[in-house]
Amino acid sequence: MRTSPPLRTGLRMALCSLLLMLSAATDVFAADDTSSTAADPAAVTSFGKLQGVPANTAINGGGMLPAGRAITALNSSYRSKYDSAAGQDLKTNRNIDNTTFVNLLKLRYGVTDRVELQAVVPYIFYDPKSGHNLDSWGDVVIAGMYGIMQEKFGDPLSLAVTLRAGLPTGSMGPSALPGGGAWSGTGVLGLTKTWGRNQVAGDLWYTVPFEEGNAHLRKGDSYGLTYKYAFALTQNLDIGIEGTVERGENGRRLGRDVKNSYLEWYTGPAINYNIPGTTVDLAVGAYLPVYREYGQNTSYEGVRLDGKIFILW
Repeated sequence: MRTSPPLRTGLRMALCSLLLMLSAATDVFAADDTSSTAADPAAVTSFGKLQGVPANTAINGGGMLPAGRAITALNSSYRSKYDSAAGQDLKTNRNIDNTTFVNLLKLRYGVTDRVELQAVVPYIFYDPKSGHNLDSWGDVVIAGMYGIMQEKFGDPLSLAVTLRAGLPTGSMGPSALPGGGAWSGTGVLGLTKTWGRNQVAGDLWYTVPFEEGNAHLRKGDSYGLTYKYAFALTQNLDIGIEGTVERGENGRRLGRDVKNSYLEWYTGPAINYNIPGTTVDLAVGAYLPVYREYGQNTSYEGVRLDGKIFILW
C-alpha cells in the first residue's frame, strides 16, 4: 500500500509532538528543586489528581467531578485522509481524498458528587482534494451522567452511565456535511480504575439517529468501545496508550440504503501534562490504524493526531 505525503507528514508531526511534549515536561520537572517527586521520579507512588486526562476525542471513562466543579476543554482531531480502501459492498463509487479537522468544545459540571451535566459543541473543517469545502457546525450534544460507583468514595472502581441527546443544530444545505441537523440518542457505560501509578479507563457506547439529517441522509446506528492505559512518571506527567473501536451501520437516503458501513480500530501513544501549580492540562495523542473495513470505496487517514487543552474550575 502506498504511503502518501500527507501520511508521512502526519507521522512526523505525531512523533515530533510527542517527543517535544515529553522533553519539555521532563525539563520543567528537572528544574523544579522544590518538588521531591521531580528530583526523584521513582518516589511517585500514586496517580495525581489531575492526571489521566485523555487526548482522544472519544474517551470519557467513569470518573466524575465533585459537586460544584466544572471542566472546560477544547479537544481537536486532525485527520488527513489520503489513503484508500476498497469497499466490500460497493466498489463503483469514487472515494474523495480529504483533510478533516474535528474541533469539540466540551463542558462538564458536577451537580452532585454522583450527577454530572455535560455538553459538547462540535465544529468540523472538511477540505476535499476536489470540490468545495464543507465546513460545518455539528449537532450539539447534551448529556446527564450518573455515578454507580466512584473510587473517591472508596469503591473499587468508578462506573458511570451517561445518556446523551444529539440536538438538530448542525449546519444545513449544500455547503455542509451530510447527516447533520438530526435528533439522536446515545447510551454510554464508562469505567475507570486506578491503582498505584496506573490507571485504565474506557467506554462502551451505542448511538441511534432518530431522523434524516442534511442532504436527506439518515446516518446508520453506530457503536463501539474506547480504552486508555496511563502510567504516572511524575505527579504532573503521565504517558500511556489510547484507542477506539467503532462500527457504523449503513445509512439511508430517501428511504434507500447507502452502503457506507465501516469498522475502524485506531490506537497509539498519548501524553498528558499538568502545568505545575495550575488546574490546566495539555494532552496529545497519535493513533495508527490497526484494522479497517468499509462498505464502499473510502479514503482513510494513516494517522490521527488528537490534542486537548483541559481546565478544571
